[in-house]
Amino acid sequence: MRSVLPVAALAIIATLLLGSITGCSVFPKPQVQRTFLFSPLPPLPAVQVAVETMLPVTLRLATPDASAPLSGSNILVMPAPQEYNAYAGVRWRDQVPTLLHDRLVQRFRQQGRWTAVVDEQSRVRSDILLTSYLTAFESRYTQGNSVVVIGLNVQLINEARQEVLAERQFEIQQPSSDQRIEAIVETFGRATDELIHELIDWTLKHMSEK
Repeated sequence: MRSVLPVAALAIIATLLLGSITGCSVFPKPQVQRTFLFSPLPPLPAVQVAVETMLPVTLRLATPDASAPLSGSNILVMPAPQEYNAYAGVRWRDQVPTLLHDRLVQRFRQQGRWTAVVDEQSRVRSDILLTSYLTAFESRYTQGNSVVVIGLNVQLINEARQEVLAERQFEIQQPSSDQRIEAIVETFGRATDELIHELIDWTLKHMSEK
């Protein structure tokens, strides 16, 4: 006895065969994500750094440690306390710790206040190590408005003595002008630069005292 396939099954098979012949898929294509990064750093005023104000040390900046979801490349939002979500269809160019580390190295080098500023990939011997742990890097809703929050726990370590010279928890809160993702990203950039400005002042203060 011959078995007869239902009409619906025959239609599905025909559609799949047609898709394989034409190179088309019957499945929806994955959504293309928009990729964001911080705005380029504005140049600092052309001010000559006095020799006596320069610190004769090599400073090493480690990439911040972070746990999920802060360690990924999603642009995070907290719609409610203790709840993480991600903006759909967008992401950062790199993982957040890498993005932040690159900005730190750029801005610290711009200052010209150290003999050298290196990262953990450099084989150059360093005197002081700056390590950090990322505790917040998200947009939060506060009374209907978006506020970007960045938290960073930082340690300055004397590499020769393996001694912690100073430690501090930084937190920056920067309100966004509106809810558009472009405005949110721009606010992340401003909050990051404010954090780094405070971090540089703090680092100079404690390294000058040692």
